[in-house]
Amino acid sequence: MKHVLPIVGAASILFGSGAAHSQSLLYKPSTAAQAEADPQKSPNCNATMQFSNFVGMKVAFLAKTLQFQRFGYSSWHYQEDRFNSPNYQALAGKIGTIIAIDMSNGADAMFKDVIVKMDDNGRLVTTRALHDTISDVVLLNDIDFAKSRYVGKTLWIKTRSVRESQDTETYDGTKIRKFSAVKVVDVVPGTFQYDPVDFVIETNDHETVLVPSSVSVSNVSADMITNYRKTRATMCGFDEIFLLDNPRLQHNWSEAVWRNIELERVVVGMTLEQVLLSKGNPRDFNETNTKNAYSSQLVYDDNVYVYINDQNIVTAVQE
Repeated sequence: MKHVLPIVGAASILFGSGAAHSQSLLYKPSTAAQAEADPQKSPNCNATMQFSNFVGMKVAFLAKTLQFQRFGYSSWHYQEDRFNSPNYQALAGKIGTIIAIDMSNGADAMFKDVIVKMDDNGRLVTTRALHDTISDVVLLNDIDFAKSRYVGKTLWIKTRSVRESQDTETYDGTKIRKFSAVKVVDVVPGTFQYDPVDFVIETNDHETVLVPSSVSVSNVSADMITNYRKTRATMCGFDEIFLLDNPRLQHNWSEAVWRNIELERVVVGMTLEQVLLSKGNPRDFNETNTKNAYSSQLVYDDNVYVYINDQNIVTAVQE
């Protein structure tokens, strides 16, 4: 049985057991304009809430993969007993309300005490937020946004990394084709701090799988946001995973090209746009600009090096 169930009521969410160039390159490293981009500006993501405004907001506790369930929520403890941390069953999927954040040491303090009142039994649980990030929770506002916006909709998926269950951290790339149409059947709290929303999707083969993502940068540290600006094309996590429209209708490319893209494969002769659709944004970007020619190198996490000429065409691939 798959380890994920939908919201069933107000009190709980249940789970089972570089710079621009004259060549007008499509790919550009982070620029000042991008760094100023505001995550709220993406129409596909929720407005980001500031940490100082969290009091009064509801949160849902994230699930944990099977190997970590036995540790419970060790960064939390009960208000009446600071030596007692809640076990997994006590908080997994449960909803609570943030009733207090200790700002007495100033807004820039590294640690801030947070108190949450559980909706189901009224007990108070507390933790220390590090760099304005509360561990093990997602704002219920983000879950509600994603459910209202996407459940029942057909989307096109940009990744093959999906999970069958919240019990496991293992991703299966054989369950789905990149850029295939999928239907969102539910949205639930996930298991990852910075991808705290699990989209429950149905594939073309009628299999139900999970896709971790995010729909805001609420409850995300400033350092992580800075990292996003360097490595993501958009601050909206949803936009990194899904498309609202069928990309095949926007690009009149051959079936062979689409097959390479679906397999996340890069071959000589591809355009830079096709590379980015196939592999996403690179981990690193190097450039060579001489009097006679310009070339760039895209470096990916799987140690694939892609070389692009000044016509935005792949000239070599090193694996």
